[in-house]
Order: sequence, then C-alpha cells, then structure tokens
Amino acid sequence: GNVAVTITPLDDASFNYGAAAYCVSDTDPTATITGLGGGAFTSAPAGLVINGTTGLIDVSASTPGAYSISYITNGTCTNSSNVAVTINPLDDASFNYVAAAYCVSDTDPTATITGLGGGAFTSAPAGLVINGTTGLIDVSASTPQAYTITYTTAGTCPNTSNVVVTINPLDDA
Repeated sequence: GNVAVTITPLDDASFNYGAAAYCVSDTDPTATITGLGGGAFTSAPAGLVINGTTGLIDVSASTPGAYSISYITNGTCTNSSNVAVTINPLDDASFNYVAAAYCVSDTDPTATITGLGGGAFTSAPAGLVINGTTGLIDVSASTPQAYTITYTTAGTCPNTSNVVVTINPLDDA
C-alpha cells in the first residue's frame, strides 16, 4: 500500500530590531517578528534585560556590551534565529578646572577634559566668556558671578556634565 507523508518546513523564526546598537539612554526597542509569532526571546551573555514574550529591550537597565538575542518559535516545527545587538554606555563627559573660583585678574584657566574629548562647552547664565572648544575662560572679560559650565560630548552616546565656577571681582581697595 501507499502511505501519504507530509513534509512540514521549519517555522520561520525571522525577527529584527531597528538598529544594531543602542545607547543606554535610548528609547527601549521592541523586536519586529517577521516570521511566526508567539515564540520566546532569550539573550546571551547575561546582562541584557529583555522581555521574553515581546523582545522589548530595557536599555537603561541593561549592562553595556554585545549580545546575541535568540527567538525560538513554538509552532509545529520549532526553529530559532539570532540577532546581534550592542548596548553602548553614555560617553564619559568628565572635566574640571584647577579651582572653583577665580578673580578677574587671574590667569585664564582652561578645562581639563578627563572623559571623551572633542565636545563643546557652554555656560549659564550669560556673562561668562568661554571658548566653546577648549573651555578656556577669559576671566578679565567675564562678569563676576557664579556660572554653571556644561560640557557635552559628541561621541556615540552623547552625555553632559556640569562644573560650577565663580568669577570674583577685585577687592574694593
């Protein structure tokens, strides 16, 4: 006699994310399943916070690093696929000045960037004369008062940090 045999293909386990890398400050991405839905997500190594049902990655709660995310179908012929995703930390925006206060007659101080270089300096309130690239403060041209100086990086995952600097007037002799 004859026997009818049906060959069933493996489930389509295709999925993707909008990007291959995310910063810890980005909006949490969700996987787009283009194959058979209803499966489960896992990741390796440990450190990625991922929803096992939706594939939503909690980037701010995850440890920066490279991960392999697997999607496993639960259909008739289970199958799996993998996508590589990297979580990047925020840039190091650390910087400082030698002192927290300067007199208008002092030598102009320059910022020491201890984090990622190549960023930009800004200040508030108005009145501080500062070089946006180097952080050099022109103390003699600045209005005496306290200022918040902000350094913003321009790397993969931009970040900012602040330092308060006070410009003091000369004593009234």
